[in-house]
Amino acid sequence: MTIPNQKHANLYRSLVLNSGDAMYLFNLDGKLVEVNKQACANLGYTREELLALSLFDVDTEYKTKEKLLEFFSILNREKNYKQTTYHKRKDGSTFPVEVSISLLDENGNKLILGISRNISEQVEVKQNLFTYIDTLEKIHQITLISKDIEKMISDVLNVVQEVFKADRTFFISSDNTKDQFHFPPVEIIKPGVACISIFDENEIANNYRQELFEKRKYPGDNTSVSTYSEPEENKSYIEELHIKSEMITAITISNNTNYLMGVHQCTKIREWTQLEKKLFIEISRRLGDTINRLHYYHHLKQSEKKYKTLFENAPLSYHSLNSDGNIVDVNNTWLKFLGYKKKDVIDKNYGDFLHPDWKHVFDTNFPKFKVCGYVNDVHFKIRHQKGHYKYISLQGCTGCHPDGTFKKTYCVFQDITSRKKAEDELKESEERYRLLMEQSPFTVEIYDLNGLQISVNKAYEELWQIPKEITLFKFNILKSPQVRSSGMLNYIKRAYTGETLDIPDYQFTSEIEAGSIYKSQSRWLRTRVYPIKNEFEKVTHIVLAHRDITDQKEAQKALRKSEGQFKTFVQRVPIPLSLVNITSGKIKYLNDRFLNTFGYTLNDIPHLDDWSQLAYPDPKYRKWVMDNWEKAIDYGIKYKTDITPDIYDITCKDGSIKKILISGIVLGDDFLANFIDLTAQKNIENELIAAKEKAEESEKLKTAFLANMSHEIRTPMNGILGFADLLSTPKLSGEKREKYIKIISQSGERMLATINAIIEISKIETNQIVKCISQVNVTELLQNQLLFFLPDANKRKITLRVKSLLPVDESFIFTDYTMLTSILTNLINNALKYTNSGSITFGCTKKADLLEFFVKDTGIGIPQNVQKSIFERFTRVDLENTKAIEGSGLGLSITKAYVELLGGEIWMESEKGVGSQFFFTIPIKG
Repeated sequence: MTIPNQKHANLYRSLVLNSGDAMYLFNLDGKLVEVNKQACANLGYTREELLALSLFDVDTEYKTKEKLLEFFSILNREKNYKQTTYHKRKDGSTFPVEVSISLLDENGNKLILGISRNISEQVEVKQNLFTYIDTLEKIHQITLISKDIEKMISDVLNVVQEVFKADRTFFISSDNTKDQFHFPPVEIIKPGVACISIFDENEIANNYRQELFEKRKYPGDNTSVSTYSEPEENKSYIEELHIKSEMITAITISNNTNYLMGVHQCTKIREWTQLEKKLFIEISRRLGDTINRLHYYHHLKQSEKKYKTLFENAPLSYHSLNSDGNIVDVNNTWLKFLGYKKKDVIDKNYGDFLHPDWKHVFDTNFPKFKVCGYVNDVHFKIRHQKGHYKYISLQGCTGCHPDGTFKKTYCVFQDITSRKKAEDELKESEERYRLLMEQSPFTVEIYDLNGLQISVNKAYEELWQIPKEITLFKFNILKSPQVRSSGMLNYIKRAYTGETLDIPDYQFTSEIEAGSIYKSQSRWLRTRVYPIKNEFEKVTHIVLAHRDITDQKEAQKALRKSEGQFKTFVQRVPIPLSLVNITSGKIKYLNDRFLNTFGYTLNDIPHLDDWSQLAYPDPKYRKWVMDNWEKAIDYGIKYKTDITPDIYDITCKDGSIKKILISGIVLGDDFLANFIDLTAQKNIENELIAAKEKAEESEKLKTAFLANMSHEIRTPMNGILGFADLLSTPKLSGEKREKYIKIISQSGERMLATINAIIEISKIETNQIVKCISQVNVTELLQNQLLFFLPDANKRKITLRVKSLLPVDESFIFTDYTMLTSILTNLINNALKYTNSGSITFGCTKKADLLEFFVKDTGIGIPQNVQKSIFERFTRVDLENTKAIEGSGLGLSITKAYVELLGGEIWMESEKGVGSQFFFTIPIKG
C-alpha cells in the first residue's frame, strides 16, 4: 500500500486521528510512529506517552524483533492480515483485540499500519457460553449418575458455589414436603467467610427460613434476587446473617414450592447478570427434574420414565453440528418448532433445511464459525416440515477435543419470524400512516427542529378554511406571538426534548399574512404534542394533533349558565337536597335547607359513610338503613324509576332526632335525594295515638271503678239495711242483736272509708290538700302502726314485725304526721289484704338527708304487666276479678300523691307468687 501524495496527507491524517477504531503506525523495529485518539483512549496513555513506546510494550504477543520480522514476512506475501491478540493498558491490565494489519510504503520506507478493535465483549460472551454449557454438563453428569439424592444435592451445591463464586450455597425442604422427599438441609460456606449458619436453631435463622417459604414471592421464572445495602426494617437477620446479595430459586413439585436453592454473597454486594440468573434457573430446574423423577418413580413405580437430558427440556431450540455441518443432536424444542421427528434430521446437512437463498450463506460462513469459535445473532430462513419457512436468530459456540481440534457446535436459536414480519409490515405501515394522517378527522401539523411547519393534513385546511400553501414552510411555531403569550411555548420545547404532552385547552386565531384574501379564524383547540424519533432515539420532528372543541366550549358556556340557574333554584328550594355519586359515595352537593334542617355541612359529611355514621349512630339501625337505601337505589336504576320513599330516624348535629321521609331520583352516576321533615306530624300522630290509648285505658279503668264503687257502696249499704230490718224481728235474742249491730257498724265503716277515699282523691285532683308540718317521732309512729295492725295480722296468722328502728336522737323529723300515717297505713293494709301466709315487715333507715321507709310482704306479688300502672287511679292487682278483695283501687294512688307532696319518691319491687316490697323516702326536714 502506498501513502497518498502530500496533497491528501492532511485529510488522511485527520481521518486516522479521529477514527472510531484504534490505529497504530510503527516501523520494522516496532517503534510507534503515529497513533490516533482511540488508541490513546483504549490504552490509557497520552499521545506523547504512547509514541515513546514500541509495539513490544503494548502487544503481549510480540516481545522480540525476530517475532516482528516473521510477521513482516507474512505481510510481504499477503499484503493484508488479520489476527487476534492481547493489548496491555497503562495500568497493566490486558484486553483481547482483533487487529487488521497492512504494509505501507512511504517513499521507500516500510511502515506497518495496525487497526485494532476491542473484542472483550465477544470473548466474554463466548467464555460465558462455554461456562454455561460446561456447567450444565457437570450438573447433568451429577444428576444422571448419582444414586444418593443427598450426595447429589451436595455435589450440585459445590458446583454452584464454584461457578458463581458464592460465599454460601444452600438447599432446604419446606415443611409441607412429604417425608420420603423431605431431605436434610444442606449448606456450604466458603472457607474464610465469617457468617452464622442459616440452619442454626435460633430466632434470627428461624425468621429467615420462615420468610423464605411464607412471605417471599417467586415470580414466573421462580427466582428471587435481592441486594441489601443497609439492613431493612424488621429484618435484622439480614445483617446478622451477613447477607449482602442473594439469589434464590424455588423447586416445585405438583405446583407447590417444596424446595429452595440459594446463593449468598456475604462480603460484598453483587449484581447477578442475566446469564447467571438463567444458568441458576437451569441448574435448579435440572435438580428439580431429578427430584421430580424420583417423585414419579416413587408413586408410579416406573423407573423407565426418567427425565431427558438438559437440552431436551431447554426453553430454546438446540442443535449440534459436526465438522461437516451435519446435525448430530437436536432437542425436543427444535423438533416441535420445525415439526420434524428426530430420525428425519440426524446426520442430515444443516444447509438442506435452509431456504435456497440462505444455503450459500451457511456454506460460506460455517468454516469461519469453526475457526472463530462463536456466533451471535446470525439470521437464517429455515424450512418447516410442512414446507413453509421461519426466520431464526442463532447463537452458539464450538466445542473442542482435548487436543484442541474441532469437536462439534453448540447452538441455540429463537424464532424471529414475527420480528421479520413486523419489519416488513413497518414499511407498509409508513404508507398507511401517510394515508391515515391525510384522512384523519383530527388536524395534524408536523414541524422540523427549527419550528418550521413542513406538513399538514386535509383537516388542517378545513379547520382554518385556507389552502395549506398559505402557511406551509412559512409559519414558525417557535416565533408565533400567540404561542409565546399563551404559554404553549413551554410545551413545544418539552416536546423537542422527547416528551409527549397534552396542552390545556386554548383559543387560537390563525395567523395569515396581511393582505391575504383569506380571513383569520378563531377556534378552541385540544392539542397533543409528541416527538418523532429516529433509530437512535433522537428527536427529528414534532407533531401537533388538534381536536376542534369550539362547539363543545360553546355548549359548556350555555351549560354553565343553565347550571347557575338550576343551582339558584336548588339552593332556594324549601326542601333539603343532596347530590351523591353512586359509585364512590362522595357527597357532591348540599343545599342551604339541608344545613338548616340537619346542621351538617359538606366538611362534616364529605362522604356517604360520614353521613351514615353521624345520622344513624346505632350500628344495627345504620346497617338496616343503608341496606334498605341500597336496595331502593338498585331498584330505581334497574327499572328507571324514582327511589321509593321511606321514613327514617335521623340524628341531627345538635343531637335531636327527626322523622324524615327520604326519596329521590337517579341521575346517571349520581342520585338526588330529597328530605321531607315529618317530625312535627309524627309527634302529633304519636300524641293522638297516646291520647287515644290513654282514653281507652281511662274508659276501661272508669268502667272497672264504677263497677267497683257500685260494689263497694252497695255491699255495705245492703248490710246496713238488711241487718237493720232483722233488728225489728220479734223475740230477737240479745246475742244476735249484738252481732247484727256489729255488722251494721262494720258496713258503715267500710262505706265511710270508700267515701273518704273518693273525697281524698278529689282533693288531690283539685290541689286542696294542705300540708301541716310538725315534729314527728318516727319510732313511736312505727310502734303505733305495729300495735294497730297486730290484731288483724294475728287473726290472719301472719307474722307482723317492725325493723330498723332509729336511735332516739334520730327519731324526730319535721313532716305532716297525718299524711305519713296514712301512707304507712295504706301500704301495711294492702300488704295484709294481699298476703295469705308468711310475714310482713316494715321500718325505715336513714340515708343522708332522707328517711327511707319500706313495707315487705310474702303475698301474691304483682304481675309484671300491672307493675307500671300500680300507682295509677282505680288500678288493682285483682283487676280481672274485682270482687276477690275489697277496695276501691285508690289507695296506692293517694299514697303516691302524699309521698310526692312531702317531697319524696315511691317505688316498688315485686315478683308474682313471691311477694312485694314498697319503698318511699321523705326529707328529714320537711
